[in-house]
Amino acid sequence: MTGYMTVKAGKSCAIQVGNSFGGSTGVEVSRRPVHGRVQSHGLGIVYTARAGFAGKDSFGYVRHGRDHLNGSPARYPVNIEVTVVP
Repeated sequence: MTGYMTVKAGKSCAIQVGNSFGGSTGVEVSRRPVHGRVQSHGLGIVYTARAGFAGKDSFGYVRHGRDHLNGSPARYPVNIEVTVVP
């Protein structure tokens, strides 16, 4: 999964996590971003870039529930490019 966002400094981007065939019970951040912060809320994740940051960042999350392919929680990397607009 790759996300692109254009934000004013300090604003955020929300990701809504899709449901798996086995059902999702929530998400958990598995790898924190370097240039911002990430918080999980139910089946959503909110990324907020550090004020003044522009460039590439990434984080990872785990979708809890059963994945239809291997019967275990699904792990996803997320790559984000942040552009600061005046």
